[in-house]
Amino acid sequence: MRWDNALAAEAYEHAKKLARTNTFQHAPQDRHGENLAMMTISLSLADATRSWIAEKFLYEGERIGDEGNKQVGHYTQVNHNF
Repeated sequence: MRWDNALAAEAYEHAKKLARTNTFQHAPQDRHGENLAMMTISLSLADATRSWIAEKFLYEGERIGDEGNKQVGHYTQVNHNF
């Protein structure tokens, strides 16, 4: 895995847009994964990450993108990045 300056810049611009418009939505692209978390209670980054990792029990080793309707995308994104 390598740092990608173009991807980092794209993510930064999207984050600035969300802050400026007070919105919360995925970037309009499908080239790479993106995990967002929002709760009605205060949620730390660690808690959000734990909630994504909790999807592990649903994952059965499918290729990323071939998991159908199962809610494992957050888990595979976290796992893919470590």
